[in-house]
Amino acid sequence: MTHYRVSDFTSLAPGSDIVVVVYYEALGGYVELYKDGTVKLVSKGGTIHTKFKELQKRDWIRQNYIQTLIDAGVTGQELEKALEVIAQVESNLIEGKTADLKQQTDAHLRDWCAQKGLHYESLSEDEFATIVAEGLKQVRKKE
Repeated sequence: MTHYRVSDFTSLAPGSDIVVVVYYEALGGYVELYKDGTVKLVSKGGTIHTKFKELQKRDWIRQNYIQTLIDAGVTGQELEKALEVIAQVESNLIEGKTADLKQQTDAHLRDWCAQKGLHYESLSEDEFATIVAEGLKQVRKKE
């Protein structure tokens, strides 16, 4: 992280509309994130900003998964590999392979839940998140 500087404005300037600024030293540019969802990108080439209207469910799931990996201590090549897999999955989704991927995932999850004595249909999103977090802990213990 020597190439990045992150300033958390929620603690530096709690009254500010800015939440965080990430400065990328190599390019001399930065990203500002505002409380209202506005993102501002500033570089030597110019400035652009936009306000995101809503987060797509797929984006939300991806970001939560990445954050779970980081919280679990995944770094370096392991994180890069996970990001590559995520990019491949997104590419497959874009190419219209959604139905097949969903069927395979659903079948795998149903089978896994049955093996663990869990009722797939009755699991909440929070329970799924807990199961994933525990699974990551178990896998990391084995490594």
